[in-house]
Order: sequence, then structure tokens, then C-alpha cells
Amino acid sequence: MAFGKHGLKRRLEQQIEQQQESSHLTSIDRSDEASHFDNPEAEENDTYKKGKDIVKYFLNHIHAHAIFRTQSNLDLLKVAKTQFASHHLLLTRLASCREALATTVVLRAWKDWVKRGDENARAMGAKVIETIADDTFWDEVDILLSITKSIFLMIKFADGKGPKMEILMKKWIV
Repeated sequence: MAFGKHGLKRRLEQQIEQQQESSHLTSIDRSDEASHFDNPEAEENDTYKKGKDIVKYFLNHIHAHAIFRTQSNLDLLKVAKTQFASHHLLLTRLASCREALATTVVLRAWKDWVKRGDENARAMGAKVIETIADDTFWDEVDILLSITKSIFLMIKFADGKGPKMEILMKKWIV
């Protein structure tokens, strides 16, 4: 589901406001929330799903991964859902590898390899190429990362040893 970067940002801001308004309730029904995030058709999940599909394609096809590795010193990360901030980490690494991915899919070796693949590999390869070439996808990745970065850093900081509330209060109040 394609939508502009302002549409995604507006939708995420509305959801944050709705969550803040409903946070004062003592009993919250989490079933709708869970089904929304597990739903692959959800707008916010679409960008992550596309990014995850790119990573899965490269990591599951050894030759494609080898071609990619000739263009990048970084490796793509297949992050487990149980890991803290898995969505943020996957999208961060994907954004770091954007140029290498774009270079990889225009190489002659890549095109020859995709042509030799079976029908499913060719179809998935075409989707991967389309997603990597889509500027809207990368704009959405940047928006999601800009929204989640401060949350990620705050939780990561607060998760360390020792009391952190005093330090957080000093940073935000002063």
C-alpha cells in the first residue's frame, strides 16, 4: 500500500496521540492492538514487511548475498522478533546498506543470476528490485527511523545498570 511520507507521518502521529489519550485508562483491551501490528496489511507494517522481504531474499539466496557482499562491508541483519527493537535495528541496517543494495541490483552478475533462477526466485527478485528502486519506500524508512530513534535510544539508555530516572529528568527538565 503506497502512501506519501506526509501521510505515513500523519498516521503515526495520530496513533501516538490516540495512545496517549487512552493511556489513562486502567484496563486496556490489547487484542485490537496486537492484531493491528500482526496484520501484514496494516500500513505501518507494510514498510517493515518490504524491508524484511529484501533481507530475507538476500540471506536465503547465497549467490545473491555473495553479489551484495562485493558491494558492502556491512551485512544485512535478520533480526529475531524477540530481540529488543527488532524493527528499528532491521530498518537502520537496511538504510545503511541502501547504496550497496541499489548498486547490487544493477550489476550484470545480478541480472544474469536472476534470469537463471526459477520462476519464484525471478518474481521475488523483481519485487526486491522494485522495492529498492522505490524512493517512497526509502522515505517511509527514514520517517519510521526518525520517529523510533529517540524512543530506541531512551529505552536502551534506561535499560542499563543503576538508577536512570534522575539522569533522564535532568536531561528533559533542565
